[in-house]
Order: sequence, then C-alpha cells, then structure tokens
Amino acid sequence: MGAGNVAREDLVKGGAMEAIMGAGNVAREHLVKGEAMEAIMGAGNVAREHLVKSGAMDAIMGAGNVAREHLVKGGAMEAIMGTGNVAREDLVKGGAMEAIMGAGM
Repeated sequence: MGAGNVAREDLVKGGAMEAIMGAGNVAREHLVKGEAMEAIMGAGNVAREHLVKSGAMDAIMGAGNVAREHLVKGGAMEAIMGTGNVAREDLVKGGAMEAIMGAGM
C-alpha cells in the first residue's frame, strides 16, 4: 500500500495482477521488456528498484513513504493509476515494454 495521495490500482489481466502505490512525485521510467528485468526510478522520495525478472514477480520498493508491492507476472497488460500528482499510465502488454509516467515531471 502506498502512503500519501496515490490510490491503489489492481490490474487483473491474463493472470497478471499488479498493484502499485506511490506517494509524492514519481518520475517516468521505462521497464525493460522481455519478461525480464525492470527498473523503476522515481524522483524525490521514490527510490529505484530492480524488478525480479524471468517473467515472474516484480518488486517495487520505494524509499520514504512508498511501500513495497509485488507484481504478479503473466506478461499481460498493466495499468498504473495514481491520484494527485501521479498520472495514469497504461503498460504495454505481451511481456514487452512498460512505461510509468508521473505527473508534474
């Protein structure tokens, strides 16, 4: 769960469920495709975290008031919706490229 003004968004798609909650300002980050490694880098109080690859689970851990969230794999579609200064971003599915875009950045 995330603290602050970022709401929870559960993505259930193709056996892939993801919930990402952040707080403060989250910057844009491109996820490395190939159902492999992913990296999320946030600005401000969101730390960078390497997602566990192999098309398995992803872990996003933020510093400060951003909690850790496990991304259930599936190589499907993902969506991140945040309230406040975190914008919604649709992740390109198919175990390919993903993009997280934060508002204000």
